[in-house]
Amino acid sequence: MKPLLENKEFSQETDGWRKALEKAGSLYGRKPKDIANELEVELIKVIVDDVCVELKKSSLIGRVKTFFNKITTIFAKGNRDSETSATQDCDYEVFLSFRDEDTHNNFNDNLYKTLLNYGIRTFRDNKGPRMEQKIDPAVRTAICHCKITIPIFCKDYASSKCYLRELAKIVECRKQRDQRQITVIPIFYHLDPLDVRNQNGSYMNASQNYQKRFSQETKGWKKDLKKVGELKEWGLKMISNGNDLTFIYDIVKAVLNELKKSPLTVYENQLVGIDSHVEEMLKLLKIESNDIKTVVGIHGLDGIGKTTIARCVCKTVHHQFDGWSFIADAGETLRMKGHIHLQSQLIGDILKLENSNVTIVNQKYFREILSNKRVLVVFDDVDFDLKKIIGKHDWFGSGSKIIITTKDRHILDDFGVDETYEPKAMDFDQALELFSKHAFKRDQPPEHFLVLSEEVVKFTGILPLALEVIGSSLFCQQKSAWEDMVNKLKNIPNDKLQKKLRIGYDGLSCVEQEIFLDIACFFIGKDRNIVCHRWDGHLFPEIGIEVLRRKSLIKIDENNELRMHVHLRDLGREIVHQENPKAENRSRLWLEEEVLDFLNTQKGPTNVKGLCLEVSNMLFRDHLMIERLAAMTNISLLKLYYPKASPKLKHSFSELRWLSLIGSVIPTNPQKLAVLDLSFSNITRNWPGWSYIKFAKTLKGLDLKYNVELLQTPDLSKNRELEVLLLQGCVNLDTIDASFDHLRKLVILNMEQCSRLKCLPINIFMLRSLEKLNIRFTGITQLPENLDSLEALTELLIDETSIEKLPNSIGNLRNLKTLSARGCKIQEGGIPGDIGKVSSLESLSLNGNQIHSLPATVSGLCLLQTLSLARCTELQSLPELPSSLKSLNASSCAIESLPNLSNLTNLEELCLDNCQNLVNIPTTISALSRLKSLCLTNCCALPCIPQLPLDLRSMTAAGCGNVTEISGFSDMRNLVIICLDKCDRLEKIERLEGLDSLPKLEIRNCGSLRNLPKLQGLKKLMSLKFFEVGISEIESLEGLYSLDKLIIESCISLRKIPNLSDSKNLVFIQVEQCDALSEIEGVEGLNSLEQLDIRHCNSLIKIQLPKKLRILYIDRCEKLSEIEGHENLESLEEITIRHSPSVLPNVSTWKNLKYLELYMCDCMERLPDLSKSNKLKNLRIQKCGKLIEVLSVDRLEFLEEFKVVKCKSMEKLPDLSNFTKLRELHIKHCEKLTKLQGADKLEILEVLLIDGCISIETLPCLSNLKKLRILSAVKCEKLTMIQGVGELESLRQLNISKCISIETIPCLLNLTKLRKVSAVKCKKLTKIQNIERLKSLRILNVRGSRLLKFSDLSRLRKSLFTYIGPNSDDSSHDVLSDLESGDDSP
Repeated sequence: MKPLLENKEFSQETDGWRKALEKAGSLYGRKPKDIANELEVELIKVIVDDVCVELKKSSLIGRVKTFFNKITTIFAKGNRDSETSATQDCDYEVFLSFRDEDTHNNFNDNLYKTLLNYGIRTFRDNKGPRMEQKIDPAVRTAICHCKITIPIFCKDYASSKCYLRELAKIVECRKQRDQRQITVIPIFYHLDPLDVRNQNGSYMNASQNYQKRFSQETKGWKKDLKKVGELKEWGLKMISNGNDLTFIYDIVKAVLNELKKSPLTVYENQLVGIDSHVEEMLKLLKIESNDIKTVVGIHGLDGIGKTTIARCVCKTVHHQFDGWSFIADAGETLRMKGHIHLQSQLIGDILKLENSNVTIVNQKYFREILSNKRVLVVFDDVDFDLKKIIGKHDWFGSGSKIIITTKDRHILDDFGVDETYEPKAMDFDQALELFSKHAFKRDQPPEHFLVLSEEVVKFTGILPLALEVIGSSLFCQQKSAWEDMVNKLKNIPNDKLQKKLRIGYDGLSCVEQEIFLDIACFFIGKDRNIVCHRWDGHLFPEIGIEVLRRKSLIKIDENNELRMHVHLRDLGREIVHQENPKAENRSRLWLEEEVLDFLNTQKGPTNVKGLCLEVSNMLFRDHLMIERLAAMTNISLLKLYYPKASPKLKHSFSELRWLSLIGSVIPTNPQKLAVLDLSFSNITRNWPGWSYIKFAKTLKGLDLKYNVELLQTPDLSKNRELEVLLLQGCVNLDTIDASFDHLRKLVILNMEQCSRLKCLPINIFMLRSLEKLNIRFTGITQLPENLDSLEALTELLIDETSIEKLPNSIGNLRNLKTLSARGCKIQEGGIPGDIGKVSSLESLSLNGNQIHSLPATVSGLCLLQTLSLARCTELQSLPELPSSLKSLNASSCAIESLPNLSNLTNLEELCLDNCQNLVNIPTTISALSRLKSLCLTNCCALPCIPQLPLDLRSMTAAGCGNVTEISGFSDMRNLVIICLDKCDRLEKIERLEGLDSLPKLEIRNCGSLRNLPKLQGLKKLMSLKFFEVGISEIESLEGLYSLDKLIIESCISLRKIPNLSDSKNLVFIQVEQCDALSEIEGVEGLNSLEQLDIRHCNSLIKIQLPKKLRILYIDRCEKLSEIEGHENLESLEEITIRHSPSVLPNVSTWKNLKYLELYMCDCMERLPDLSKSNKLKNLRIQKCGKLIEVLSVDRLEFLEEFKVVKCKSMEKLPDLSNFTKLRELHIKHCEKLTKLQGADKLEILEVLLIDGCISIETLPCLSNLKKLRILSAVKCEKLTMIQGVGELESLRQLNISKCISIETIPCLLNLTKLRKVSAVKCKKLTKIQNIERLKSLRILNVRGSRLLKFSDLSRLRKSLFTYIGPNSDDSSHDVLSDLESGDDSP
């Protein structure tokens, strides 16, 4: 190119060419080296995505993407199978590399089919013997994209150059994509791994043959063979004793373990249409309010997604609260574990306790914990009275938010929620996308499956759960299976969800169906590791569980516990019920009533294989129990909670594989027992059953959790097959029996919370099969030096122990993946340099230790993904970190600067919160192309934030008081969260353009920020909030087409809100305490605007209202004199006008008005005509000092609440008898008012308050007010009596304090719900008839009523919680509790 530019013949044009090239070269562009693996197809995809971002028309985007799909199909197609299957359109997970002619008995074919049968997308090349020199393009693409590659080494594998090149490509991709992103599982089929590693035998011969012709390439092949040969060995003879079938299932199990994910995580890539639900829920929760407690209930159709919505809301906002808790499957948990367990979980979550095992929850203590905290709590799938768990709203602190999901609306009504939300069904396009994510692992179906996909979606009824289950069942299936599915669904009505889900169950193998039914009936909430041994008699239960997970029939939570959607649980139990009408002929029994009836009547053999019984009442005698159980010869699973049983209650249980016991039941012949669950049973070493358990030669799992009386573990020397031993919560355990070293097959040992245990067993080094060791919260002070003897160890958890140093031998744990040492006492030098040798380590947590530095050798941890150093307050520097790192948490450390970050190419999360010494973030952070989240809260010494990576999704900078400049967020097209708070010195943000994905922008407490960059083009911005920002001008709000919420508070210098006319979707505007604000432009055209809230804007003169406004709130706008458009507000439902001296709109045309509040409207003498507002439910008039009468309200037949407070000129109210739906009447401090005409006709009235109405002398007879709960007439000085009060059978509170003219109160014996009576300073009161006999009364305050006498004062004192007598000192505290709480306890 250069000679052409230097050619004099084109000198004039050359200058233009040179400038054009310079300009093009300076632009942001794409090149193959930017792309993973430098593949052209990936480069094309990225270019197309860039084009689509720039295009404005969706039709063009669709055409471009369709064209790209065709190109990628051509690139990837190659010569692979032409099967008409959904598989060819999936991203492959596994690549098989093999020489089929050299492996026998169809091993490769069987492995391939087995992988497919378990839903694993597998690529293999079916071209047969391959002699060509180059790798097929389809093979190359598959290698580069698969998560797992499986090279199958056989005798003559190396004799083919093509297979060696495949191997070289595998090693190359593993290096390029980082070792953590691609797993290689080498299979040595009838071959010694040393032959591959050292190139012996046929591998040496092949190497010698290639040396002369391919000398350069041969060197690479040798290195590749050595690298792969050194990986974990999978030899047929070594692992599976030469059995092909067993070997294949071992491989499949390993593959599934590599692919599995945490299913309780909310997967953003599997959620469809969730944003609108979350946004609506946040509105109902009043999430912006820090002082309003809100309870919102979600109810709706089965499987519509109530739980997912609640979980997403929780994930979105939980960090804003003092504590939070998500109680999953609340109804099922209550039935299985009781209300105390639920309360214990709630307390543990909110207080952030690692473990909370509360046995008795005192209500007063429980309320104290909750009442002073702002919490977020979700109760999922509630089918019980929630008041038993959390009382009422007043149990929670100010600003708390409670979410309840249920399918029964009456649950919400009974609890008294503030709002309800009924999710609407997905639209068809959303349903198709959700289905496609599960059926194809992509957003849209491939073209040749589109029609079938649309048919399936149509016939599922568009219910998310059904779409997930059926989609997962069709994954990688042939077209014929899809056609069968459509035919099945056609015959099932849309409202029959369970029948649709049954299709997913029917597609399981027999073994998988048995596992599904057992989980549904017995194992929800149980640990997967121990449950899998229930089916050890079947083939490979771990694979069966994984299949259920991949088919969306179960979930496995972050605690490794099995979870199942309530409708899938009900499906499983219904399948068992349908086996036979008679209980004895069913395979499983779990309902207490059925089980007791069965045991009381059954005498002969039965078909029952599994039974769960919790006996709290002695409904039959022990010998009868023995007799009935003896007849159950086929039973293989028994969960028996029988705490009062006699020690003599024994049974052989000869066929049992699973036994759960609480009580003194003794298994006498447990020869086939695989799992023994004795958790929570208060068992000791002296339990007679231990002498029988030694005969359980096949015992694999022993659960002894929370046996607080267990001081020493039993003798387990005979149980040598044991793989899982759970001792968690045995708080008095201090001795491990010497038989421990016989457990050579132990895989999992959990001793968490064994706080009296001071040291590990001496012979723990003998446990060479141990993979997971948990000693959290124990008294153990050191780890043994020979720790490396635990060569299989993958997980070591030592959190909150007194361990001061890690042994040097830890570097020899070649399989260790997780090391967690949070909250230990590790000092400087306590982490050995040899830790860098743990090449398999993926997660390292050292939170809360007193280390000053990390060994430089951590840079050698080539697989490390997560490094957590939070609260290492002495940590002053970080070494070079490994490039594999995905998450780094260095919050609350003493670091001043970060190392060069440029090598952290895989880093996705960086948390530096509370690093108060941090003064520098290197500019190389901009090169971290995969960084998604950056947290800089309270980095108070940091002066500036440099240019950030373009693909960043979340950036939080709160409390960075020294930051003066942020280099800008421009062109960060994936950014979804910006939070700038308490950056007191922030003066400049360079640019905010091109943030195509940003839904929310919030800037708070940035008083030095005078100007904002342009906000144009933020097309997805939905929420914009400024709070205490020093801006005087917002340059432009044009192009904010998605904006639906605008909040501007305490921006005292802001003079104008610019034109909002582009924001056609704006729903909510709140402007508060903007003293200089004089104008809001473009509001009148916002036809979607529902709520306009303007407060304390003292310079605002005029506002314009859009036609469809639903809520209007105006407060302290002293100069506001004109409200334009108010006469056309036909949709207006709520209006509040407070402190308005001059403006009062004409409300006569507002036919849909439901709520009207007028507060301190001093200009008003008469209420506007409300005769046409006949839907009004709430009318509140307060402190309107010139208001004389309210005459136009007597036609408001739907009025439920009527308040007139401190209207001192008010002389007359209308006749109240027309208010037939009135529930609350508050007429307070209306000093000139003389009567309440018609009050005696208000038959459903619940609250009547007439405090301070000093001119009222009499009330109409109130005897008809049978639903009245509260009656208060405080300081009605001329009132002489209250007629009919003795007939108010629902009354709970009566207050006549300072009614100085009342002499007697009539007999109150009929008031059986009355709990509080106050008659303070009733100077003439002499008698309250028969009050001593009122059993319900809890509080009586008659202080200052000195003429009052009681006939039986001692009896009265005994029955009350609080009594303040006539002669009590006036300074006595009136300790009156809230009677509305429903708590009768003292």
